[in-house]
Amino acid sequence: MERFRNKNILIVGIGKTGFRLINFFNRLDCNIRVTDIKPIFDLNKAVKKLRKIKPAVEMTFGEHLDDDFINADVVVYSGSVDPNMPQLELARREGKEVYSEFALGNKLCRKPIIAVCGSHGRTTVAHMIGFTLRQDGKNVFVGGTSESPFIEYSMLPNKDEIDYVVVEVSAVQMRRLTDFHPKMVVFTDIADTYPQGQFTSMGEYMETKLSIIKTLSPDDTLIVNFDKLANNSFFRNANCQTYWYSRRSFVKLGVMEEIQGTHFHDRRIHSNINYHSEFVVKKMRIIGQNNRENLLAAITACKALDLSDEAIQTCVTKFPGIPHRI
Repeated sequence: MERFRNKNILIVGIGKTGFRLINFFNRLDCNIRVTDIKPIFDLNKAVKKLRKIKPAVEMTFGEHLDDDFINADVVVYSGSVDPNMPQLELARREGKEVYSEFALGNKLCRKPIIAVCGSHGRTTVAHMIGFTLRQDGKNVFVGGTSESPFIEYSMLPNKDEIDYVVVEVSAVQMRRLTDFHPKMVVFTDIADTYPQGQFTSMGEYMETKLSIIKTLSPDDTLIVNFDKLANNSFFRNANCQTYWYSRRSFVKLGVMEEIQGTHFHDRRIHSNINYHSEFVVKKMRIIGQNNRENLLAAITACKALDLSDEAIQTCVTKFPGIPHRI
């Protein structure tokens, strides 16, 4: 963190993440300027909030000025900003340090990272894993969203005591992301559509989304949804330890002898990772087919982390769900 102290910082995009970045760099006595392509009258609430910040933050709205990027030592942009934007490319050519918020969080993280990927269920799975880790006595940071961006880990007063960092990772966050090497990746599914404002084609979206698998080594772990991704050769041939999870029975599917993982069999969740475990689900606090699928993903990850069966069963029966979710 100290390497950024007293630097000239340009923050691109002034949403929730932008304010978290201002808070982070203010702690390091940096000179901060924010820029947003939206005109000032569309950012009335944000501007009022910015004007209350001390020391004062400089602002550019309605356009991105080349000079703002050239005069900065470090440029950090939010996830909604195109990483190939001409002004960001200019800053790179001028030798400036350019990061997405997620990339900056990753650069400052020295703890084992569990990355939860996929098109659906990321938030619930990430929080289930975090909940279970805490039940087993671990200190955990869970983030990677606009509500709790990755950079917040670096602002924790007890960050050196954190055992695991659990982050949600979308395809948007993976754009131009380098040196990201999680110890575990959980992949829930891949949607049939892609965010057209962020990607030019389905091929580009898929390549970006799957690029995280290429970072894994034999010492790393991949958790995959068998029901939705078992036919994808990219996952089948991953260069790491792979565990699968399914809402169906591996016994009835006839794959019990060829794969390791977690499945639903005989009204219970069974897992054969490290040792055989069974978990009762009839008292599961949150309901619904999707949440059962999310739970299977979390249990598989937690079994691979060798957490206790007691902690995992507590998650099954007591995990409260995510606020404001149906």
